[in-house]
Amino acid sequence: MSTKHQPLVAIPQEVIDQVTQKLEECKDLVHPYTQGLTAKQRMSMFKMSNLSQAIVLKTKSYMKTNPEFIPYYLDQNDFYRDELIARQLQPIANLSKQLSTDINDTAMLAGSNTMKKVQMYYGQVLEGFKKGVESSRVIYEDLSKRFAKQKRTPLSTPKNK
Repeated sequence: MSTKHQPLVAIPQEVIDQVTQKLEECKDLVHPYTQGLTAKQRMSMFKMSNLSQAIVLKTKSYMKTNPEFIPYYLDQNDFYRDELIARQLQPIANLSKQLSTDINDTAMLAGSNTMKKVQMYYGQVLEGFKKGVESSRVIYEDLSKRFAKQKRTPLSTPKNK
């Protein structure tokens, strides 16, 4: 899918510096309360999606009105603490995901725009090289490494009948 060239607005370095500083401050503030997970840990654990929040709230309510069903080995304080943490962090997670997506999309767009211009420049160098323009040789030899066509293996081979 091709995207039309979208003009971007250059971000002043002062804004970049402020955003970086504020993100570092946020990271430092929350760091004592956060934990990292491995990919394997992420795959193996229960996920509390938006749909799951309803059952958590119902269970929380039932635990208060019908405590006789709470297993003796279930630490209620842990349950209430974990539920509170999940509820507190969800809006922050949503906001940071939105920010991350917007930043990544803009960086990708800027990178794509840049690579299109690099390709245009390389096209001119290649044309000069093919026509024997000596000053294009060194540039061509350097840039052609990136633009060299690689052999592609087909995703599926056609069946011979």
